Amino acid sequence: MFHSIGSYYPTSSVIHKRNSIVKVLSCLIFLILCAFINSKEACVVAAIFTLILVLMSYIPLSLFIKSLKSLSLFLIFIIIIDLCLHVPLAVISIMIVKIVLIVIYSYYLILTTKVFDLTRGLAFVLAPLKIFKVQVNKVALSLTLALRFIPSIIDEANNILFAYKTRGIDYSSANIKNKIKILSNILIPMFVLAIRRADNLAMVMSARMYDVNATRTSLCKNKINFGDVVYLSVHLILMVAIIYRRYI
Repeated sequence: MFHSIGSYYPTSSVIHKRNSIVKVLSCLIFLILCAFINSKEACVVAAIFTLILVLMSYIPLSLFIKSLKSLSLFLIFIIIIDLCLHVPLAVISIMIVKIVLIVIYSYYLILTTKVFDLTRGLAFVLAPLKIFKVQVNKVALSLTLALRFIPSIIDEANNILFAYKTRGIDYSSANIKNKIKILSNILIPMFVLAIRRADNLAMVMSARMYDVNATRTSLCKNKINFGDVVYLSVHLILMVAIIYRRYI
């Protein structure tokens, strides 16, 4: 089955059936608990917890491995900088594990939640910011458009790379200098495609008289069932346990 990177992956798992608001809140809780991880034991517990969620989603592990491959250069850069600053290896390893867990969980959230549902969940979580006069609807719309079109842009980039490959220019086997040249040649058509997509989207929204500041309603009701409560409770318990383990 072909799957675009960063887009919804449909399965019949219990994770996919969870309420989008609950999943976004759980993701926020997971980010908080990762911030409090300071030991190898906590890293192992968080890693096992993340692995269980991934397995329960029935999503192939190969998709998560692909997402980590794109992160490898960034991780290597962080390791080199920390070694130059004489940061202890134990601290570096914990930090790397935390980054990997955050990336995997964020990707897991995107794969198990439809873009519309994810936007609704984000709008609910960001709703308290209205007190500070933050335009939550515009923020949620921007996040929705990013989540919707990033996979499409990545697919276009892959198509351009494939076109290069058919002409005898293989990006995967090229050296660093040639890779930089290929990427620099890709940027211009990618920029043109992104502007064209944005222009088409703006015309469609204008034709439909879309108003981002209008009061919006939803056809689907946000019903929270017992499974959602259990899902959120498990995240809360894990967060409390890790914070308790750190300070007590």
